[in-house]
Amino acid sequence: MHRRRPRRSPLRRPRRPLRPGPSDRPPHRPRRHHHHHPHRQRHPRKSHRHPQPQTPTPNPPTPHRPNSRSHPPIRTNHPMTNPVRRHPMSRACPHPRTTRTGRHPRTSQPSRHPTTNQPGRQPTTKQPGRHLMSPNERGSATVLSLLAALLLLTALTVATLWSSISTARHKLSAAADLTALSAAQALAATTQSAPTPPTADTDTPPHPASATPCEIAARIATLHKVHLESCHPTPTTVTITVTLQLHLAPFAHPTLTTTSRAGPL
Repeated sequence: MHRRRPRRSPLRRPRRPLRPGPSDRPPHRPRRHHHHHPHRQRHPRKSHRHPQPQTPTPNPPTPHRPNSRSHPPIRTNHPMTNPVRRHPMSRACPHPRTTRTGRHPRTSQPSRHPTTNQPGRQPTTKQPGRHLMSPNERGSATVLSLLAALLLLTALTVATLWSSISTARHKLSAAADLTALSAAQALAATTQSAPTPPTADTDTPPHPASATPCEIAARIATLHKVHLESCHPTPTTVTITVTLQLHLAPFAHPTLTTTSRAGPL
C-alpha cells in the first residue's frame, strides 16, 4: 500500500527560506535622504496603493540639519539641486562624476582626446611630415635646400655667360674674315693701279695710288664694331688681327682675339 507522508507541524521551520516578493520590498527612490523629511515615512509600504491622509501638526518640529560627514549631499545635474551653476555655453562633461568626491573617475584611455567620431566633430588625424622630424633634421633640410638653390643659380649664371661668349666669338670670327677679304681686295686694286714712270713723249702726270689695304681693313672693322689690333700686308696676302671686349658683369670684362689672312682673288 501507498504510505502517506505525515503532516508537518506548523511550528516547524520550512525547508527553504521564502524569498520576499516584489510587494514586500520598499519602492525604489532616487533620493536617499527622504527619512529626514518630517512629513514622510522612512519605509512606506504600499503607500502608493492606499495613501493615508496626514494631519499637519500645529507646531511642526524643526528638522535637524543632517551631518555632512555621515550623510553627504547628493550631487545631481538638476539646476535646482546643484549649487554649482554652469555657464549656458559651457560644454557638458561626457564623463560621470562620483557621488562623494565629485571628481571624474579615472579611465584607462590612451589619450585625452581620442581620434574617434563624435557627434558634431570631425575625426582628428595625425599629419605626417613636419611633426615627425626633429629640430636638427629640419635644420639640415633647410641647409640642403639653400645649397641646392645656390648650385642651381650658379649653373644658370655659368650657362648664360658661356652662351654670351660663344655668340661674341662667332661674331668676331665673321668680322675678321670680312675685314681680311676687304684688305686683300684693296691690295689687288693697288697692285693693278700702280703709277707708271713719265716719258719724254707724253706730258700726262702719273695716276695716284688708291687707299692702302690697312686703311680699308680699319674702316671695315669699325663698321663691324670690332677693334683692328694689327695689319701686315705682303705683296700677295694680308694678315689682320681683331679684338672684341665683352661687358658681361661689373667684375668680368674678357677680351676675345681672332686672326685672319686673305690674298688677292
